[in-house]
This record gives sequence, C-alpha cells and structure tokens, in this order.
Amino acid sequence: MAENSGQLKITALGGLHEIGKNMYVFESISDKEETDIVVIDAGVLFPGHDSPGIDYTFPELNYLMKKQKSITALALLNNKEAHSGGAHHFINRLSIRKVIGSKLAIETVKLRLDQKTIDKVEWIVFESRKLIQLGSITLTPLRITSSAAESFAVHIEAYGSRVFYTSSYKLDQSPYDKLKTDLLGISELGSETFEDGNQIDLLLADSANVETEGYSLSESELPNKFRTIFETSPGRVIVNTYNANTIRLQILFNVAKQSARKVALLNREAREVVEAAVNAGVLSFDQADLISIKDIDNYPDSEILAICTAPEGEALRELENIGFDRSLELQVKEGDVVVNSADLPPGTVRVMAQISDQFFLKKVKIIGGAASGIHVQSHALTEEMKFLFNIIRPKYLVPVIGETRHLIRHAKLAVDSGMDPGSIFILDNGDQIELKEGNLRVVGHIDTGEILFNDSQDFHVDNKLIKERDSLAREGIVSVSFSISKKNNKVVSGPVFSAKACTFSNNKEWRAFCLMNSQDLIDAIEIYGEENPGADLEAFQVVAREHMNRIIKTQIGKKPAVIVLANQI
Repeated sequence: MAENSGQLKITALGGLHEIGKNMYVFESISDKEETDIVVIDAGVLFPGHDSPGIDYTFPELNYLMKKQKSITALALLNNKEAHSGGAHHFINRLSIRKVIGSKLAIETVKLRLDQKTIDKVEWIVFESRKLIQLGSITLTPLRITSSAAESFAVHIEAYGSRVFYTSSYKLDQSPYDKLKTDLLGISELGSETFEDGNQIDLLLADSANVETEGYSLSESELPNKFRTIFETSPGRVIVNTYNANTIRLQILFNVAKQSARKVALLNREAREVVEAAVNAGVLSFDQADLISIKDIDNYPDSEILAICTAPEGEALRELENIGFDRSLELQVKEGDVVVNSADLPPGTVRVMAQISDQFFLKKVKIIGGAASGIHVQSHALTEEMKFLFNIIRPKYLVPVIGETRHLIRHAKLAVDSGMDPGSIFILDNGDQIELKEGNLRVVGHIDTGEILFNDSQDFHVDNKLIKERDSLAREGIVSVSFSISKKNNKVVSGPVFSAKACTFSNNKEWRAFCLMNSQDLIDAIEIYGEENPGADLEAFQVVAREHMNRIIKTQIGKKPAVIVLANQI
C-alpha cells in the first residue's frame, strides 16, 4: 500500500450540472511534485434544439494537454455515450497509449478508431476486484449492474486517500445476464478491508434518478411483455431502444427467436452496438436469425422484428425519422406496431405527441413508456442510493451525473440518511478538490469548456458559428451589396439592401431604414478608404458589416445575421 506522502487531486471536466459529458481527472501528486494522472470517463452530451448542426459535445481538453506526459491511462467503466462516447476523440487528441475498461466499452471504442491507432494502444480489460497499478494510483474495478452489460464502479487509491466512483448504476437483484453487483466487494470497502480501519474517504455517486422514489425494476421484467407483443401482433414490430442497452438487445433477440421473428437492424448505431457486443462476448444469437433491413420484404410481416437504437439524449431521433417518412431504410404501413422501449428525453413531450400523430395517421399502433411495461429505469432510484451509501459509509460525498436539481436532492437524501451536511460538496465543472490524510478541501478552479462536434461532416464547430446559426434562425438575414472603385476606393454602385426571414422586412420602417442609412454606409466605406488607401476588399466588407450590425441594433433593435457582398471595379 502506498505511503501517505502525497495527495489526490480530483477535477471534473464534465458531468456536473448535466447528464452526460462525464470526465473526471484523478491526479496523484507526491510531496516531490511527481504526478500520475488517470482519467475516468470520456463522455459526450447530446445538445438540444438550441444548437443547430451539433451532434454532440465533449469536454475541452486544454487542462490535460498541458499535463499530457503525466497521463498513465484512460479508464472506461461502461459503453454508454455519456461515459465513453467521446473516447475515440480523447485517444486521438492526447495520444493515449493505455486504455483500461470493460470489454464492451473497449470494443465499442475500437470501432471508431483506425487500425494504426488501435495497434499503438495497450488495451486492458477489467476484471472485478483485480487491482491495476498505474504509477502511484491503484484502481480496483468492481462489477455493478446497469442497463449496459459489463458495467463497473471503481475504487481509486493514492497515498492513503480512497475514492469510490459508482459511474451509472442500478442495483438489479435479478439481472437478465446473471452478472450481479459485487455487493460483497463494495461493502468490504467501507469496513474491514483495510488494515488501518479507515472508511472510504470520498464517494462520487450517480444522481440521475434521485427524483424517483423506491427501487428500479429489473430488465428481467421485460421478456414476457415483449413476447406478448410479438406473438399477438399480425404485422411487423419495430422496437426503439438505447444504443448502450445491450441487455435489452439480448432480450429482443431471444424473444424474437421464441416468436419465430427474424431480426433486422434499422440504423447504423444499432449495427455498430451489435457488432461491438458480439465482439465483447456479451451478446449472442443465431446468425441465421439476423437479416439485412433490405431483405425484410422477402418475409411475411408477422415474422419481422426491426430494431433501431439511439443515444439516451436523442432517444426519439429514429422514431421521428420513421414517423415523418425520413428514414431511408423503412417505411411504416398499416398493421405495423412501433414499440418505444426508452424514456422520453427532457422537454420532448410535444415532439413525442407529434410523432404519435404521424403513426396514428398511418394506422400504425404505438406502444411506449415505462407505464406500458416495456421499459425500465436505467439509473438507481432513491432506495438503491441509500442502500449503497449505507454499505460504503463514506466520510465525504460529491453527487455527480445529474443536473443541478439532481445534485441538490441527492445531497438532501444523504443528509436524511444521517450524513453531516458539512461533508457534502456540490461542485461545478472545473472545481478542484484535494484529499490528503483523510481530509478533503476545495483547492481551486480551472476554466472548462466544451468541444462541439458535427459527426456526419467530421468537423469541430466553434461557439461563434453556433451564435450565427442561432441569430439566423431567430432574427433572419440582412444582405448588403455594393461596388467600389479600385482607383480611389469610392462607392460606384449600391448599396442595395435585402432582408430575408426578418420580422421587420415587410413594413415601412425597413424601407425608411434603407433610405436613411444608404448614404451613411457609403460615407463609412469611403472614409475608411481614404484612411487606408491600400485596404483589400475583405477589409471593406468588415467595415460594412460592423456598420450594419451597429445601426440595425440601434435603430430597429434586432440582431440578424449580416452578409456583405462587395466587389471592386
């Protein structure tokens, strides 16, 4: 066991006050300033409708770029997008050479990397209770149940400081895959495991479902529900569920086999997760039962099960495509049954209603939600949280994996369970805490941000572009065109103004604005030309754009996107 000759610093780059984008940095710092870093999780967050053109975001890595040589490993505890969906970007950007984690998480990440990168990385698969030494940091993975097969919590120890991170979990007492939570291993962490008798110093615990009381239902509740649907439906059955829920996928394959239905995978995400799960050995089925989505018309409707998957934050994406006839793979028809085996993402009740209307118009039956019995929760409920808290008995608690209300309610739940309120810390992304000799304190804060990514076009998107898109959607677009003389920088034609999708473009005020400001814009351009005789065309465009932005905001009170079209003659 390491001697008490240093401290353990912990920084959340994501995962606080949000559900997704989890990334936690553990820095073991000796008294000689020697540092070993383990990063746990590399998750993504799926944005709402206020981020057009953005597929997902993940934490900015500036802090880690400066400490790149000290990173000993990236640890991936499950294959959920919120925890490992950005791992391929993380590995590429930081040139990570060691990745440890569940077999399923590792196989999922490998599908998103080129072979050259895969060959450069040392891949270590978790085994429950098997210690992994990473410099001065000791990691001990412990199996924990989740909606994702092969999920782990982890115990982190450095210089006598001990942390337990639950990751996303639920305490399923009768898991469909028979892989139960290692409660004995976890309970020993809080009592006699260590010779000095100390308890766990810090618990980082999942808060996502703290608003729901009781115990979560088991995935084992679902097979009979699906069997009834499959055997009583005369037409095709289309099931929508989460990408990461490989246990649910195993249930669907098994019940389809029992109900004499062939399985077709509707979208790329479904095909990817099935491939990774098969490679990891956590999903098995008869290959003869899996057919291409292109071949479903070769079978009777009563013998077809089509599966589509989506990330938890975008659970309705494929249903929306199917309902509004945007799917290139499948068109629903009368007699089909659509099953939504997923929760509604926050703020999407109206979207779901619109999707349902489309299915009703097509005379397609839709079944969905936990109330229908074909979905169970993916995260622990309050009684499971209290149970885990009581067997671990931490000295300190930091609620993680949750929006603000979840973190605060989790803290209250801990107080109600007997914990000292002064031992609970509600942190923000970027806050840094330090453990040394059993004591925890907040030692600083770093700036954190996020990287915005468009996956289909394979490019990063900056916040400036997002603001421009938002402005275009809300305020419309104004264009101004003119020509200037190469000889003397005088305006020789224009300016011509045009406004599209603007609330003010069809009224008298806009026409008056154009008449009043035409000469002012000419003066601004020509004055700049006199002061800067060698200016290029781009400089004149900038002058015109800034002038238009200013006068539109001042005189009309709007902020449309402004495009300047100019040429020199």
